[in-house]
Amino acid sequence: MQKYNPSVYNEFLNLNLIHDEANGDIRNIEINRKYDVIIISDVIHFFKPKIRLEIVEKLKRALSDKGLIYISANTSERMPKFHEDFELKTNKLDHKTYQSKENLEYIYYLLDETDFKKITEIFSKTHWFNDSNKPNRLNEIVICEK
Repeated sequence: MQKYNPSVYNEFLNLNLIHDEANGDIRNIEINRKYDVIIISDVIHFFKPKIRLEIVEKLKRALSDKGLIYISANTSERMPKFHEDFELKTNKLDHKTYQSKENLEYIYYLLDETDFKKITEIFSKTHWFNDSNKPNRLNEIVICEK
């Protein structure tokens, strides 16, 4: 990146990215400072609803006073339609829970509208990006303000 776009590279160096390489589990990450923006993309649908809310609460506490959190997750309405082979590769446990046939520990807890509302109730403001004109989009996206 430095060779092709030095200014973007320099801006990238100023970002403080957190990634727990030791165990890669968002539930165990210790956050000791405040952030203006937190991005959680394609992660929370791998956690049961109670744990999902605990994670989002933890991330909210890590936001600065005017911080934003970007949340993107697979939804029960879109995932099976988006991936034609999704239902072939998984066992449907209930209307929004699927288990991988290849790795039984790999479970999708897909979100629905109620799940997203529970998450957004934690925040003062939310900005939804659920454009019905784009039915091929896999994820539901919301940006929340602390």
